[in-house]
Formats: sequence, C-alpha cells, structure tokens
Amino acid sequence: MATPELKPDDSISSLTFAELETLITHIVRKAIQQKQSPYEAEMERIRQELKKPYDPTAPSLADIALELAAKVPEEEWARVPKDASKRYKEYLYGRPQSQE
Repeated sequence: MATPELKPDDSISSLTFAELETLITHIVRKAIQQKQSPYEAEMERIRQELKKPYDPTAPSLADIALELAAKVPEEEWARVPKDASKRYKEYLYGRPQSQE
C-alpha cells in the first residue's frame, strides 16, 4: 500500500486503520534509515584502525598489563588471595567452584 499523503490541514483521524499503519511504518523506517546506530561511529573507527599496517613498535598486551599492574600499590596486591586464580568464581560470585 502506498504511503498516504497528508496535507497540513488534514487530520489523521480521517485515515483508515490500514492507512494509519502504513503511515506509521513509513515514518519509523525513515527514522531508522536516517539515524546512525550509536555504535556505528565506533565501529567505523575500529575498521579504519584495522586497515592500518601492523606497528611492531606498539606495546604488547602483556606490556600494557604489566604497566598497569605496576601502578597498583603493594598494599592492594597484598589483599589479593594467593589462590585467586584458582578460586576466582568463589571470590567474584560468592559461590564455590565445582570440582572439575
């Protein structure tokens, strides 16, 4: 069904249910087409970054983790349980890990 044409002095109350449904569908589709997804700009930035050539001088993930870990005060590291890597679910979620 073609989208009904409304003039400024027309009332939507004169439309049939089918015409009203078609009009609303048209308005929503148009709004969706015009609106950019909130993630689209970030995704485009990532696409552009991925097109760049590999930089062998960039720090590795391990280097970044070590740099961040070095910023944590020793007294905070002392609070981390010695078995945290084995029982992380218990510490994070408060429930014992199943014996696997």
